[in-house]
Amino acid sequence: MGPGGWTFSRGWGPGSAASGSSWQGSQKLERGWRPPSEPLSCLPRSGSSWPGCRPAPVHDYPVLAPLPCVSAQRSTPATELQGTGGADASPSQRVGMEGPVLTLGLLAALAVCGSRGLNEEERLIRHLFQEKRYNKELRPVAHKEESVDVTLALTLSNLISLKEVEETLTTNVWIEHGWTDSRLMWNAEDFGNISVLRLPSDMVWLPEIVLENNNDGSFQISYSCNVLVYNYGLVYWLPPAIFRSSCPISVTYFPFDWQNCSLKFSSLKYTAKEVTLSLKQDVEDDRSYPVEWIIIDPEGFTENGEWEIVHRPARVNVDPRAPLDSPSRQDVTFYLIIRRKPLFYIINILVPCVLISFMVNLVFYLPADSESPGPTPCSPAPSPPKHNQPQPCPSLPPESHLGSPFLELPAPEGFSCEGQVAAQEEDCRTLCDIPKWTGQGGEKTSVAISVLLAQSVFLLLISKRLPATSMAIPLIGKFLLFGMVLVTMVVVICVIVLNIHFRTPSTHVLSEGVKKLFLETLPELLHMSRPAEDGPSPGALVRRSSSLGYMSKAEEYFSLKSRSDLMFEKQSERHGLARRLTTARRPPASSEQAQQELFSELKPAVDGANFIVNHMRDQNNYNEEKDSWNRVARTVDRLCLFVVTPVMVVGTAWIFLQGVYNQPPPQPFPGDPYSYHVDNKRFI
Repeated sequence: MGPGGWTFSRGWGPGSAASGSSWQGSQKLERGWRPPSEPLSCLPRSGSSWPGCRPAPVHDYPVLAPLPCVSAQRSTPATELQGTGGADASPSQRVGMEGPVLTLGLLAALAVCGSRGLNEEERLIRHLFQEKRYNKELRPVAHKEESVDVTLALTLSNLISLKEVEETLTTNVWIEHGWTDSRLMWNAEDFGNISVLRLPSDMVWLPEIVLENNNDGSFQISYSCNVLVYNYGLVYWLPPAIFRSSCPISVTYFPFDWQNCSLKFSSLKYTAKEVTLSLKQDVEDDRSYPVEWIIIDPEGFTENGEWEIVHRPARVNVDPRAPLDSPSRQDVTFYLIIRRKPLFYIINILVPCVLISFMVNLVFYLPADSESPGPTPCSPAPSPPKHNQPQPCPSLPPESHLGSPFLELPAPEGFSCEGQVAAQEEDCRTLCDIPKWTGQGGEKTSVAISVLLAQSVFLLLISKRLPATSMAIPLIGKFLLFGMVLVTMVVVICVIVLNIHFRTPSTHVLSEGVKKLFLETLPELLHMSRPAEDGPSPGALVRRSSSLGYMSKAEEYFSLKSRSDLMFEKQSERHGLARRLTTARRPPASSEQAQQELFSELKPAVDGANFIVNHMRDQNNYNEEKDSWNRVARTVDRLCLFVVTPVMVVGTAWIFLQGVYNQPPPQPFPGDPYSYHVDNKRFI
């Protein structure tokens, strides 16, 4: 006998000892344990208050005295034998009594070990799974034609994410199962008032409910927790799971969209004849109602930063067209109607897109010759000029306001940027500061093309965010395409405006109809200011015109007479080198010869003056018509500004107002007035 327990051994009297490890009763019960036929050794179980039983080792040596399994308070076997005449009994009598005593000892050991070696829960498990011969592979029905009623409910713990590109909804949920198994019923009074039994899920029959529309190929739950079995046969199972379900994405109103995702549960192992699916029923005020929504515990639910749950109904869907033996006839579907929170996309995508798109209107404010030119150096040669050597000035450009449009005039001889005369130096500096004539007007097209490239970058970013679908165009994609088409038209308009701006009378003729429309009618309608035609206002400053043009024309006139003759003639008269000693005799003023001489002297001067006047008149007409082309280009710019800006504003408002008015339906199912909300219970 061990300390504080029971000992039953087979061996050589007190010298023999039991060996082996203690036996766990619950484990043997699960394996369909039966009372062993060999002798037992009852030893105290470590860590518990009840003894465990295990088979004792069988020795090959003979048994001299059997020891029954009795308590420590009882008399020893030797005393009992003495009471029956043990010491006085003959050896033949002791051998004849060995068989009945051994049998009685085994029966007493089994009775005591069976009553004290098992607690009430283990007796209940032994009663349910061994005595009743429970088989978890069989449905819990009495007849084959009967169906098992399985109730489902879903508790949402966290809406983790919705990946639009993969069209996958990730959720953290608890799936609540409930069904009745008549084979797991017992009388609580017979087993210590035990009303609930917790068992591993692999010990009982399961309905095999799986997520049918999963997106990762994992149909099972994440963790197989214990099931709760009640004494009236109810089996309750609440396993947790992280599901990745497929959710078709509608990108029409992105980022002002809402999605309808669902979790579809059905039994792929049993048909509608074998298992009937329904929603869980709760009781309130002695009235029952079905839980027709996804359960959300406010204390355990984590709010998603991108999506807001609008509706969360639950339904049992039955397809009457499918046969009863088809797994697709019935399912329980939990719906999640969620709406996107658009603040992130408004700040990071919409506002930059709109601002960049509206920058295209600034193109029409830029002048056609908006290039910022630098001054043209007087000497194109890279080496510095020699000391005291006059630097020649460049020739006049053919279409400048100082030269003839038909004739490229060279600068006067003797003029330089370092001239000796102040007037000549100022006129030459005016020529040297003439801007370069290449690349003017490029700023207008550069701004428009930059806006077009920026819109293309945003369109590329959005395409990576959304699924590659051809079913619909997202709302922001429509806006970017609209803006890109408009900017492309602006680029074309800029090219046309630049073409009009740089037209000259030598290449194009300005018709009267164009003058009347673009120089009189449209400027008045567009409220454009026009310069006064009667002359400058009293407060206006008169622009100083360069004298270089006059001097060049005078030189052209004086080219008719030799410069040496003119110079020496004047110098001789000025310095008296060639002064005549006696004056020539002049004819009378009234004579015809005197008039002829006077006419011959004045005629060259008059012809030169007429030549200068005619040239200036032609030059003014040329400049006036060129300015008219410039004014036509400005009118086209202003007209396009007044057309493109309202189109951009109206188009932007029309596109985005579609998304603002795209709201989820007030009821989750069209045509069904029921809200499927926890505050609107439908009692049975």
